[in-house]
Amino acid sequence: MHAVARCWSPVGATVLPVGFVPGQRSGGAGVGPAGAAGELLVGRDRELTALAELLESLGTESGRPLLLIAGEPGIGKSSLLRELGARAGARGHLVLRGRAAEFEGELPFGVFRHALDDWLLGLGATRRASLAAHAGAELAPVLPAFRAQGLGVDRQAWLQQERYHAYGAVRGLLTALAEQRPLTLVLDDVHWADPGSVELICHLLAHPPRGAVLVALGLRPPKSRDGCRPPWRARFANTRRCAWTWGR
Repeated sequence: MHAVARCWSPVGATVLPVGFVPGQRSGGAGVGPAGAAGELLVGRDRELTALAELLESLGTESGRPLLLIAGEPGIGKSSLLRELGARAGARGHLVLRGRAAEFEGELPFGVFRHALDDWLLGLGATRRASLAAHAGAELAPVLPAFRAQGLGVDRQAWLQQERYHAYGAVRGLLTALAEQRPLTLVLDDVHWADPGSVELICHLLAHPPRGAVLVALGLRPPKSRDGCRPPWRARFANTRRCAWTWGR
């Protein structure tokens, strides 16, 4: 039994519902050929073909910039995301990875900070300022790396202005990163993501970055086999920018 997630978007999304296969161990591994990430992948020909097609068409008119991998805990979502990252890296993509955690559910924009912040800090202030394209004030509340160059956060202004200005700035940042080489942004365990990350994800799903940018998400069904009910379902349901439907 597995869940199928479909997220409304003007350009559509590639959805991979992941189920258990014979001979599979927890985590998606088993006896079989190794993928590009060095992990053993069993019974995943359909999924691997979809990943290859997705990367091949990225940035073209027929390309789909969004990937959702949905399934039960231990079923191999993270293995497929690692495989995607390895294949994207082999193609010369910039691959940035973030993972949400249950104990960090109140860290604002935590999954995006994990994916982007350290990498941005390594670029230096001049390059960050160039990427910000005069939107540093909007980016600073989401990504602390932009505060390091003197772009502080005016909390009152942040509360007064609509948050979508910041989300649009993140979209612009991802577009700018992809100007030199394709970008693959991998966000895992987004069922544990904080409310700000959920809103930002939904904004990117509804308004994908321009150019060769792939946003890949890994998440659990609303209710997993272990009885866990991740809080993200209510967060997504309360976010007008994104509509989700689930089936078994």
